[in-house]
Amino acid sequence: NYAFTTNPNLLNTTSFIPSSDHTSGTGRMLIIDGNTTAGNPRFWKAGNTGAGITTLTIGTTYRFSYWIKSVSSLVTGPSSQADIGIQITGGTVPTLVTGSSLAPLPSFGWRHVVYSFTATATTATIELWNNNTSSVGNDFAVDDFMLTSALMVTYNVTDALCATANDGSITVSGIGGTLPYTNYTITGPVTQNNGTGLFVGVPPGIYTVSVRDSAIPTPATATMGNVVVGPSLTISSTSTAVCIGNSTTLSATGSSNGYTWTAVPAATAGLTTPNISNPIVNPTVTTVYTVSSTIGACTVTKPVTITVNPLPTANITGNTTICPGNTAVIAMTATPNSTVTIVNNLGTSFSQFVGATGTFNYTTPILNATTVYTLTSVKNFASPFCQTNYTGITVTITVVPNGCATVGTVAGPSSLPLDLTLCTTGECRVIQANISDVPSTSTYAVSSIPYCPFPFTDPSYNVVNITSGDDFWSDVITMPFNFCFYGNDYTQCNVGTNGLLTFNLRTPGSFCDWPDTSVPISSITNQLQSIYGVFQDTDMAIPPSAANRQVNWVLQGTYPCRKLIVNFYNLGQWNSTATNPGLQTSQIVLYEVSNIIEVYVQRRVAGSPWSGSGVIGIIGSSGAQSLAAPGRNTGNWSANMEAWRFTPTGPNVPVVVNWLQGTTPIGTGPNITVCPTATTTYTAKAVYNVCGVQQTATTSVTLNVNPDLTNAPVNI
Repeated sequence: NYAFTTNPNLLNTTSFIPSSDHTSGTGRMLIIDGNTTAGNPRFWKAGNTGAGITTLTIGTTYRFSYWIKSVSSLVTGPSSQADIGIQITGGTVPTLVTGSSLAPLPSFGWRHVVYSFTATATTATIELWNNNTSSVGNDFAVDDFMLTSALMVTYNVTDALCATANDGSITVSGIGGTLPYTNYTITGPVTQNNGTGLFVGVPPGIYTVSVRDSAIPTPATATMGNVVVGPSLTISSTSTAVCIGNSTTLSATGSSNGYTWTAVPAATAGLTTPNISNPIVNPTVTTVYTVSSTIGACTVTKPVTITVNPLPTANITGNTTICPGNTAVIAMTATPNSTVTIVNNLGTSFSQFVGATGTFNYTTPILNATTVYTLTSVKNFASPFCQTNYTGITVTITVVPNGCATVGTVAGPSSLPLDLTLCTTGECRVIQANISDVPSTSTYAVSSIPYCPFPFTDPSYNVVNITSGDDFWSDVITMPFNFCFYGNDYTQCNVGTNGLLTFNLRTPGSFCDWPDTSVPISSITNQLQSIYGVFQDTDMAIPPSAANRQVNWVLQGTYPCRKLIVNFYNLGQWNSTATNPGLQTSQIVLYEVSNIIEVYVQRRVAGSPWSGSGVIGIIGSSGAQSLAAPGRNTGNWSANMEAWRFTPTGPNVPVVVNWLQGTTPIGTGPNITVCPTATTTYTAKAVYNVCGVQQTATTSVTLNVNPDLTNAPVNI
């Protein structure tokens, strides 16, 4: 077992000694847990892949070195000290220059181990293992590996007796290079240099040491930092900043006489075990923790500041309604320089970095169905990465459904969610038909909907041939589907140039009347069994109409969602040449099966004829069967980019759901249980009885069967 960490005590708080790395005192070291398996398993090999170090020069003397220390308090002697073996292939037998194969006793701290060898190949493979298989102690750390043919430096330290005394010493030594060594230097609380490498009377602190050789013409210098002269306490934390609500572990090393921790402010420090070396603290505000211990003749103290960062916050807004095939914008506000994550109701998540302004407008993908986005989390960008999780903050993008009746398949109520992959042959699923209700057309309701018209003109559309100049009926339009209107079934209609569609068939080119008075729709009896959108007195002549004016129609879609689209495009109003209110453009859409009617008005501005009379609505065989859009029940009114939907509200028509496997019927009803033995497609077929005519909507779902391929184990 091994770990890369800043403090071995974090791995084993019972017997591992708190300590810091050799390089800087704050970096990481490699911790090796004592191995009890014989056979010399390697814990380290040179090279990124363990394949060795290349580009060596044959015949050159190299020195391989590392720093090692024992990390277990149970290391008491040779039986519990790690015994590091070494193998170098591609060189002569390595010679120990300094240090020992045994990891030092814990009280000695880090010790330098240096081996010398002469390269016999251009690649040297270097491997280390632990010869000791004791389960007691035998735990160690290694750091700062080096392979060089140049000058090296090493040192030994004698600690001062007190934090304020100047009675420590440092012995600096050189390895390799060109003898004699001409200068030794220490830099830290004091800076000294001499020709012997022995420095006495130095105060405690952290030093950098160096040695210079006598190479000609330019002497070489080797340097090493983080040379600690005690007595001193080394203090560290798993982090110097935490998120509010999180804890961190403090760690003190350097004394064998115990530790005492204090904190300012104490009330919010979360310090419950102040008399151990590594307390876990949970501060709620930025706090200074100070550790103290008696070392030698005095008490040594050292502080560390733990900064408490607030949790980031976020919010999303943007509930809106859009047309199918469009995008929407969700406004994100969050703690500056944080990342906001949202997820939609399909399970797809999106993460967005919010910069220094703390705001971002997220544009959704193109949507064709109502989609709910939920804010799940926000994470700050600066270390530490504080995160706040959310539930219940949502934005709903309502996509206006078209008027089609639909049928779909979802999981049955006993098997949510619908898992389309089965891992066992014969495993069962409950599938449920999700069908639209189709109300009968005895009554209607009208509602405002978003403006999502179909194109008003297209070369593929059928253009009504203008033969009489004004006020005339189109040829009879035969629809490929049955349309139920006020309880009657129709397959044919006419379009009048004054903005209406009628099921009361008329002679093509004959006179089409208009609403000549501003009376309620129930009193308009000159155009019964009709759809008004916008019913007004237009004039096909140029002017007042535009040169590109059209009355056109088109049949689109496939069963069971075909639709008849009728357009009145760029039409002027009669007798408005002097006071022309502008061009009028609107659209009527009929949907099969659902029998929904939609009216889209791009622009309608009343002119002077008939007191500006115009109406949006539907009327059956008498005024008693009529309904107008609010504010559009004749009169002088204007509209821009508005839409209305007339939805049947009578009792739902009868519907039967049949289930098919291929073409074979396998059941009826809203739910069905299936147990496929192979990948199978199931079809739900909803049959509606609309105005005495059967209408069908279908959908399919495929369950994928992945058989269990597990075999009996083979005795090898």
